[in-house]
Amino acid sequence: MNRVCSWCHKSLGSIDSDVHSEGVVTHGICQDCLDDIFSKSSLDFTLFLNSISAPVAIVDKNGVFQSANDLAQSLLNKDRSEIIHKMSGEAFSCKNASLPGGCGKTIHCAECELRNTIIETYEHNKDQVDIPVTLIQEKESQREMFHFLVSTQKINDLVLMKIDELYL
Repeated sequence: MNRVCSWCHKSLGSIDSDVHSEGVVTHGICQDCLDDIFSKSSLDFTLFLNSISAPVAIVDKNGVFQSANDLAQSLLNKDRSEIIHKMSGEAFSCKNASLPGGCGKTIHCAECELRNTIIETYEHNKDQVDIPVTLIQEKESQREMFHFLVSTQKINDLVLMKIDELYL
């Protein structure tokens, strides 16, 4: 799978993917564009994320949401105040996030694909592409399976998380 910068379209090389990816292009951001974006203090971070045409969020090394674009908020069916500074499991309404200890601290969290993908990306500076994630969402005492593919990229001290595709 080839990766290109979403802003300047410079090639970022190819990356391995578990899905059939011949001729497929995914997007990231090159260091030059990233430095340019972050150096402009007048830039609203939400505007930056909203320029990406997929649901994306910025999380820290622990999976705490720092920002999210409108598409991510819509997908999660939550407004900004319900996800910012919340653990990923809380933002995604994972049933385990409400257990004692909360997201990241239950016995179920060690096997969480979302948590492990974020950690792998952050600790090893290794982009992850199209990682299948399944979690059980709990909304208003109702539980349902939520399946999606997630791609991650470490950017400075944060992780850009893109929800690529919902699947059944």
